[in-house]
Amino acid sequence: MYQLIRTALRQPISIVVVVIGILFFSILSIRSIPVDIFPNLDLPTIYVVQPYGGMAPDQMDGFIATRYQDHFLYVSGIRDVDVKTIQGLSLIKLSFYPGTDMAQAAAEVANNVSRAKAYMPEGTVPPQVVRFDASSVPIGQMVFESASRSLNEIQDFASSRVRPMFSRIEGVSSPPPFGGNQRTIVVRVDPERIRSYHLTPEEVIKSIIANNQPSPAGNIRMGDKTLMTPVNSLIKKPEDFLNIPIRVGAGPTVFIRDVGVVEDGADVTVSYALINGRRAVYIPVVKKSDASTLDVVNNIRAALPQLRNAVPEDVKISYEFDQSVYVTNSLKSLITEGILGALLTGLMVLLFLRDWRSVIIVIVTIPISILSAVILMNLFGQTINIMTLSGLALAIGVLVDQATVTIENIHQHQEMGKPKEQAIWDACKEIAFPEFLILLAILAVFAPSFVMSGIPRSMFLPLSLAVGFAMIASFLLSQTLVPVLSNWLLKDHPHHEAPTLALDSQEIDDVIEEGAHPSLPPTGFEKFKLKYLNVLGSIMGRRLIVPVYLVGSIALIVGGFLLIGTDILPKANSHQFQMRLRVPDGTRVERTEEATLKVLNLIKSEVGKEHVEISSAYVGTVPSSYGTSNIFVFNSGPHEAVLQVSLKEEFPVKMDALKEKLRARIKKEIPNLAISFEPIELVDKIMSQGASTPIEVSVAAKDVEEAGRFARKIQQEMKHIAFLRDVQIAQPLQYPILDVKIDRERAGQLGITSTQVARSMVAATSSSRFTDKNLWLDDAKGLAYQVQVQIPEYQMTSVEDIGTIPLKTGVSNPLLADVATFSEKTAPGEYDRAGPNRLVTVTANIHQKDLGAATTAVQKAIKNAGEPPRGVIVELKGQTELLTETLSSLQTGLLIAVVIMFLLLAATFQSFKLSLVVLSTIPAVVVGSIGLLLLTGATLNLQSYMGLIMSVGVSVANAILMVTNAENLRLKLQDARKAVTLAAGSRIRPILMTSIAMIAGMIPMASGLGEGGDQIAPLGQAVIGGLIASTLASLLILPAVFTLVQRKASVNSVSLDPEDPESNFFRKKLQTSVSMNTLKSILILITVAAGMSACNSTAETSEGHEAKSTSSEAAAKEPAVELAYVKSMKPAKQIALPGELKPWNKVSIHPKVKGFVKTVNADRGTVVRRGQVLAVLEAPEVMSELSQAKAQLIAAEAALQQTTTRYQASALTYSRLQKTNRTEGAVSLNELDLARARAAADSSAMAVAKGNVQAAKSFMETKTELSRYLTVIAPFDGIITERNISPGALVGPGEGGAKPLFILEDNTKLRLTLAIPENMSSAIPNKGEVSFTVSASPEKVYKAVYARSSRTLTEENRSMITEFDVNNRSNELKAGMYAQVQLNTERTGHTLFVPATAVVNSSEQVFVIRDKGKKAEWVPVKRGVVVDTLVEVFGDLRDGDAIVKKASEEYRNGEDL
Repeated sequence: MYQLIRTALRQPISIVVVVIGILFFSILSIRSIPVDIFPNLDLPTIYVVQPYGGMAPDQMDGFIATRYQDHFLYVSGIRDVDVKTIQGLSLIKLSFYPGTDMAQAAAEVANNVSRAKAYMPEGTVPPQVVRFDASSVPIGQMVFESASRSLNEIQDFASSRVRPMFSRIEGVSSPPPFGGNQRTIVVRVDPERIRSYHLTPEEVIKSIIANNQPSPAGNIRMGDKTLMTPVNSLIKKPEDFLNIPIRVGAGPTVFIRDVGVVEDGADVTVSYALINGRRAVYIPVVKKSDASTLDVVNNIRAALPQLRNAVPEDVKISYEFDQSVYVTNSLKSLITEGILGALLTGLMVLLFLRDWRSVIIVIVTIPISILSAVILMNLFGQTINIMTLSGLALAIGVLVDQATVTIENIHQHQEMGKPKEQAIWDACKEIAFPEFLILLAILAVFAPSFVMSGIPRSMFLPLSLAVGFAMIASFLLSQTLVPVLSNWLLKDHPHHEAPTLALDSQEIDDVIEEGAHPSLPPTGFEKFKLKYLNVLGSIMGRRLIVPVYLVGSIALIVGGFLLIGTDILPKANSHQFQMRLRVPDGTRVERTEEATLKVLNLIKSEVGKEHVEISSAYVGTVPSSYGTSNIFVFNSGPHEAVLQVSLKEEFPVKMDALKEKLRARIKKEIPNLAISFEPIELVDKIMSQGASTPIEVSVAAKDVEEAGRFARKIQQEMKHIAFLRDVQIAQPLQYPILDVKIDRERAGQLGITSTQVARSMVAATSSSRFTDKNLWLDDAKGLAYQVQVQIPEYQMTSVEDIGTIPLKTGVSNPLLADVATFSEKTAPGEYDRAGPNRLVTVTANIHQKDLGAATTAVQKAIKNAGEPPRGVIVELKGQTELLTETLSSLQTGLLIAVVIMFLLLAATFQSFKLSLVVLSTIPAVVVGSIGLLLLTGATLNLQSYMGLIMSVGVSVANAILMVTNAENLRLKLQDARKAVTLAAGSRIRPILMTSIAMIAGMIPMASGLGEGGDQIAPLGQAVIGGLIASTLASLLILPAVFTLVQRKASVNSVSLDPEDPESNFFRKKLQTSVSMNTLKSILILITVAAGMSACNSTAETSEGHEAKSTSSEAAAKEPAVELAYVKSMKPAKQIALPGELKPWNKVSIHPKVKGFVKTVNADRGTVVRRGQVLAVLEAPEVMSELSQAKAQLIAAEAALQQTTTRYQASALTYSRLQKTNRTEGAVSLNELDLARARAAADSSAMAVAKGNVQAAKSFMETKTELSRYLTVIAPFDGIITERNISPGALVGPGEGGAKPLFILEDNTKLRLTLAIPENMSSAIPNKGEVSFTVSASPEKVYKAVYARSSRTLTEENRSMITEFDVNNRSNELKAGMYAQVQLNTERTGHTLFVPATAVVNSSEQVFVIRDKGKKAEWVPVKRGVVVDTLVEVFGDLRDGDAIVKKASEEYRNGEDL
């Protein structure tokens, strides 16, 4: 040290150069050192976000979360595995010990994720693994707003255009946007139409997947080129999805358009973001862990013009909740307090020294020391934050001490008559070691920062380094710059001052002389000094004063600790707050949004709308596509919302009182809403370690229901505690569910599997994105989006709707209700897990009570709840754990500081008793700090404890020089009382000066003015209280303690060195090779180094923290609502339908007889006329049968002739006999009877013969007709389109595979056949013509005339078959062609039409918003056909009604437009 002083005096310009260098490099450091609100906290964390679409929380917990938990236990450095599981998502937080190699840990996490996935259900997608540091916090929000675009459009702009540009902004990372939803091609199918076509949702999904799949592009080599061969297997435009066929093959085709509609929309809505009460989209701007908040915000603002250019002009981008404002204001306040402190310190020094030259030397060292500390902090990786600035502000008062002591000693040596230069050299040499000891004593109090753990270490260590670096710089400056400046500035013969130090024999004599012959006449201060010495004498005359002091101090310390409250950090009155809103479990997100807006209106009415700076709310859960966003906002279901409100700074508000008023009003006006205030200030969020409230009681058990039952008991007990607020259970334990139980036996009988049921349920209750992934490529943007099939939510609103879901294709039954039963139940909606147990958490806030007292009360409430059941574990978590850890670390730190100082002092004074004398002021310091904290209403917390520890170091520094003086004088006078009285008289002015100077320097900090001042004020208050008490103790109690301890002490040296002249064993006068001070310095340094190395410990981590969102300007004035009017129209809409051209007549010509083909007279393409011979057959058996028939006819005719002749003869004979019989007796009666019988018999024989002839003729005609069939002729004019015979072939019915001989078609006239969909069947005209085109001649338009219609719908595809006649004399058209028909439809009457943008599709209903007296009225409607930009609607509307043109759910029913 002496060499350092000598070098400075020999080379003064070098010292000036060093100072200039410090100034220059400090400017560079200030420009480059990161500026933030808090120091970097070593809280390494990795989040694993595992989505599984739609899976119930109990299954997510059992199948997925437990697997991950088991595997993550193998990861190196793992400390805690915390799991939160809700429907479709598990959020796993992995906390690591400080110092863990996170690169290795991340690799092990990835490896164990892969291993765990092997045990998980099929379809589990890879999770997102995110490294998260406590310093990676949101520092603002990029808000997107537009009066003319939907949220989903804005979301797409934010996600696909703006967010990717963040990679170019240094220091910025970002989660996905909040508030909107991912752009998605949504196929909304109508459940009634699906059932009418005998389809299932599963078939619709499969058809889309089959018709929209990417195909790998191969290559074809043509000549010198290699060409890619992509296939258009992807749908190009969203509307083309309508033309995807679902059912193909026989019968009319069913398309997507027949069963539903396609929208270029968004995923299922599960959440909303509200900025100032209006829906918006925002991106949380998150700084990287090693980036400076101020730099990041400046980079963001610089990039804003570029970001705005990336979106359309009607989309406004603004940067809100700017945290840098809070950071800047807090740091400015601290800097201002530091500057004020320095000025006040300088004034106090001037007041005591009364020499502006000396004051300049003292004050100059302050900024140089501070700037040196900034350089060193930058080199050691520290940042400028409220802790390092607090340390520098603390150091200002202490820094004065070093230079002041040096100046005082220089003055004292000048009084001895020495030349100024010699006086400076002697004084600096002499004071070097005592100053070094003072430096070590102050540094010793900061040594505990190395043994602290967790948050206390992270907060205290930067402060310790700031003070330590500044103190070391100040010590070096006192040994270098102060001597140089003293040579240049001090006068040769200053005015007389009483000696203040007794470090050598001359000074000891001067002090004794001054005590014996004080300056006359006594000045103002000398009078005060004399009165002080009189008081001191009376105190030392009382022997009980020291025991009373010690006992009283201990009693006051104990009483103070019992009376004073304990907190982690001081309570600060803020202008912003955050609250979590919980409506009954399972409430739909729209109702939660309404409750949130009601609360926001209550807040505005309570504080005044003009006093609300900005509000931000997030309602519902994070969409499954954006799982990582749960790290920043985690809601357990659609029934939860988080609301942040920032009030204007100029609005005077007492936040605790405002919260009480809000609680009362919300309970009265919204009784079913539970609220809980949560940390919003950055400081609070860090200290909460992720806990939403200060008090958290965790009830753990295997069975969550058992845990819930005991948690409710604890909740009831906690509600009896008067100062607890918002006592509630955090998890939704009564979430409503519709339990679907499949009757597997019944399902098996109907041929249905549980998988079929589950897949149909997914499409009906959520969407196919969970079961069948399909993507659509937007060529314009080059981005892929999901395609999903779902039934509109407003069409699935009851058990009956779900029961009618079809399960089997092609048939109307079975439906879901045929194989399943439904029952409404409740179940836990969230599962939190720690180790083998599931957790239920009771949370509570504290009102006007410290955390320590609240913890004690809650512990009593837990005890009152009774003995927990076997297997149930109750733990008090939240901030209580951190409070215990913090107080334990600080108490240990204070103890270690005292021990280190005791050892240092004992080594210095070579006396344990003197060391105890110096430390005797410490009880007074503790009493003073706690006393002032009690008077100001502060609590014992991290800041006040650090101030207390700092006060201990300063008090010891003040006591060291007094004890040194007293001991040196005692050795000379051999009278302890007289020695200490002289020492006290000589030190009163320096002690008062340094103490008052430091107190003055602390006053701005202790006042708590400025933003963030509430957080730092207790530090300054504790220092001031400790300094006041330590000053009084040093001046009044310390001399008494010294007298008591050293009254009978020996004056002999304790040295055992026989060569030491001061030793009792000195025999020979020899010069020691090393000075005693040097030996002491070496010994002390070794002691400090050993202590510091022993103090190395592993710090505990705490929860990550979130950034405080600062206020920003409110949104611009909203534009007026644009209205449109309902129109009554009879629209004639032209629709395009596929049709088929069929021939007018078409026949398949088959042979009627079996025979051989003799000749073929026509071939394919032959134009024939009616009756023309096409082919001739020969069949010998047919001709033989014809000849036989002719012979039979001749025989029959001959037989008839013979029989006829015989009949004629017998008839004539009978006639003659009758005539003869007229003469009686001429003929006998017998003869007459015989003649009659003969005639009758002959008549019958003739009739038979006639029948035989007739039969023979008929047989012959048949055979003749068959012979004619041997000649095949054309039945009508036409063209042969198919020939299937050749000469010699055997043909006949059933021969040749039953193929026809020829197919003949008449194509001179064609039939155009259309399948008209059900929804258009009533609009088909009875006459008129249609236009159509064919692929063969797409440029030509053909006409067809309406001809006939079935006037009924086919069962297969619910369409009406209609035919149009087409004249085809020119033969341009061919039968079988596919025709695209432009059909003009017309309603039978007038219907109502509105703009398509006026129709809102919500999850509850489809509606338009009517202007009813400047208020919004939601009118439910049904959609009809779309005509250009208008859509047909059916509902309670009239022609001319005014409606909102660009409608959305933002215009709430019954509210002002």
